[in-house]
Amino acid sequence: VQEYRIWDNAIEVIFDRSYQTDMINSPDHLTFLSSLVNLQKMVYVFMHDYLSLKYDKDGEELLKVWPGNLNINMPKMILKKDNINHLMVVKSIQQIKKNRYKVSALTTINDIVTISGEALIVVL
Repeated sequence: VQEYRIWDNAIEVIFDRSYQTDMINSPDHLTFLSSLVNLQKMVYVFMHDYLSLKYDKDGEELLKVWPGNLNINMPKMILKKDNINHLMVVKSIQQIKKNRYKVSALTTINDIVTISGEALIVVL
């Protein structure tokens, strides 16, 4: 990840990627799994900001993020390797119990791949 930008109800990440596989004739492309990993980190960073918690990438874990009910649309491959844009727009955040939140969001990667869904956030 090169850069995070957070505002009102969104977080945007610019990142580079590398992809390696042992599969024969497999193209070098962004996979939906790498998008999901990146998205989980984006939710983690966004919720630090939302809850006014100090984010330290090398610090101890303050939150747990459990994605659920995800919908992925990948109509074509993303072959770009540098300066990939991943934008997450938060639709809602609901406190469901003390120190537990449900986040609903829609994300896009380079205006090609979309991931929508919900995640449970637990403040440790």
